[in-house]
Amino acid sequence: MITFTAPGVPQVQGNHRVSKHGYTYDANKNLAGWRRTVALCAQQAMTAANAELITGPVHLDLEFVMPRTKAMRTDPPPPMIQRPDSSKLQRAIEDALAGIAYRDDSQITDLTVHKRRANLGEQPHAKIRVTPAPKGQPHQ
Repeated sequence: MITFTAPGVPQVQGNHRVSKHGYTYDANKNLAGWRRTVALCAQQAMTAANAELITGPVHLDLEFVMPRTKAMRTDPPPPMIQRPDSSKLQRAIEDALAGIAYRDDSQITDLTVHKRRANLGEQPHAKIRVTPAPKGQPHQ
């Protein structure tokens, strides 16, 4: 199992555009940098834990802490029901970890995703935990 925090504003993956030459590309220009940050943090966590690439089922637990809005002032953050979509945030993490924590994101059999606004004084980040899932039974 590895747990780590990737600093920065979590980015979405999934909105594709098609160029005039027929090539598809991701519309989010910040995605590549975010995925590099996540991959670097994952690699450091794997090395520190002396962990090996997971080859079986994977449990992925994600917590996305998004920036506060100016309107929040010093109020506690309300539930975050605005964009970005949780599924698009998770997709960027799943792909960034492929080849580092596990072979392929198709190995993910159990997934927990939390999305919230930052508390006062807290910086945006993603907290990520990757665990081998028990074979043949759901993760508890």
